[in-house]
Amino acid sequence: MTEENAAAAPSAPAEMTSTIATSVLGVSRPTLMKLVNDGLLPSHKVGAHHRFKHADVAKLAEVRRAARLEAFAKLRELDEALEEHEENAMTD
Repeated sequence: MTEENAAAAPSAPAEMTSTIATSVLGVSRPTLMKLVNDGLLPSHKVGAHHRFKHADVAKLAEVRRAARLEAFAKLRELDEALEEHEENAMTD
């Protein structure tokens, strides 16, 4: 992309709608609103509609992704421990 094209390229809006936020986070609108009500996702209202900063949604998406990865790792550890326990039980 040339410098001229970069200047003409539209930048992403500073905010996103609840529809876009639900898509980015992979949650339903009720779950999105629960995240807002629980104080986990900042928002502000434009009229009757919630708006979200891209950075806030991206940060929450990363936190949720990290939590899923951690939970998966713990589940794998439990699964491996169970397999080891079952193998030991068969040899006893």
